[in-house]
Formats: sequence, structure tokens, C-alpha cells
Amino acid sequence: MTKVILLPGMDGSGIMFEPLLETLPEKINCETLTLAPGGDQSYSTQARLIAEAIGDDEVVIFAESYSGHLAFLIHKLKPKNIKHIIFAASFLTNPSILTELAPLLPIGILKSGLIPNSFLHLMCFNNSAHPKAIDCLNRSLQTVSIKVLKQRLRNIASLKSTKQKIEIPCTYILPSNDYLVSKKAVNHLMESCRDLKVVNLKGGHFIAQSNVVGCSQVISDAIFLANK
Repeated sequence: MTKVILLPGMDGSGIMFEPLLETLPEKINCETLTLAPGGDQSYSTQARLIAEAIGDDEVVIFAESYSGHLAFLIHKLKPKNIKHIIFAASFLTNPSILTELAPLLPIGILKSGLIPNSFLHLMCFNNSAHPKAIDCLNRSLQTVSIKVLKQRLRNIASLKSTKQKIEIPCTYILPSNDYLVSKKAVNHLMESCRDLKVVNLKGGHFIAQSNVVGCSQVISDAIFLANK
């Protein structure tokens, strides 16, 4: 059976996938590939490392948020191996003006634990977070340095629109309330996919943690199609 590769968001740790992994059917062969916590943080280098880790396997990629562009680059490096890409609230271009202000943002506050949980529940999960979501978020942020977080924000801010199309089948999971990715960025990604299915799920930007059951079903459907 085709393997599922989970690519994490900006923290890069994969901790945020714990609720999803607990929900996925046991028959699905699933692996989380984390982002290198140090060294070259460029999208191109991280994509090369992940492509090497995939090897010769045929895979479905589930790309969360930050990793959408990684999935795009990996499919170019491994065109015969990538059977389907699921973009979970992802983007291929700069998703928000907030990332352009990255050098001015107090990134340290994200790791401080001072942000009220009520605010995180609203902005990140649209008040529908999995019971473990906040704990996973706090733990994941402790695995990445402020320096790396800032570099990844700069990576996002530097993303430019591309005319290159993704030829393989794709699914875009569109949260009902995503406060972090603009409609313009979503539309650009959709226009970049020649074979795209859009799945609307209730939840926030962290859709894999605010609608675990829905995301699990999307993965199951993609695996079924990849194995036909």
C-alpha cells in the first residue's frame, strides 16, 4: 500500500500530528518526516533532504501549512514517487502580510506560554481544537529555536507566485475559518494544480488538529485513489 508522508508546519517537529496519528486507521502506513532543526533552513535544502528520505517509495504527501511549498518542490524532485498531495491549509506564495513583518514580530512570545489559551483556540483552531491540541502546540514550539522560526518566517515571506503547474492529483483542505492564509494565496495554490479536489472542513488554520476526523477521511480517500 502507498505510504503516507506527513510534513509538519513551521515548528517542523511533527508533534502536532499526534491527534491525527491516533485517529488514522491502523492499516494506513504513515510516517512523519520532520524538518532539520538546524543548518540550512532553505526550502530547497529541506526538500532535498525529505526527497532523499522518501527514497523509492510511492507516497501520498500530507503537507501542513508551511510545508505546502516543500511538497511542491519534492514533487518536482520525485515525479514518479509522489502519487497525491494533500495541502492542509497550505500555500505556495506569501500567505499573509504578517510574514512580511516577521523581523518586527516578538517571536519569543510564541515560546513563552504567555499567549492566552482562549486566543490560541480562536486564532489557530477556530474554537474546535482537539483536546491535546494546545499541549501539542506548546511542546512543538519548545523544539525549535527562535532563530530557526525567524528564518522560516523569512522563507514564507520570500515566496513568489509560480506559473509551473502540479500535474499529479491534489486535494486542498480548506478550513472554514483560516485567519492566517489569505484567499489570494489559497486561490494561487488552487490555480497551480491541474487535478484538484477541494474539501471544506470546519475548523481553523490548524485544521489537522481542529478537524482530526475530517482530515483522516481525506487521507483515507487519497490512499484509496492512489492504490486504484
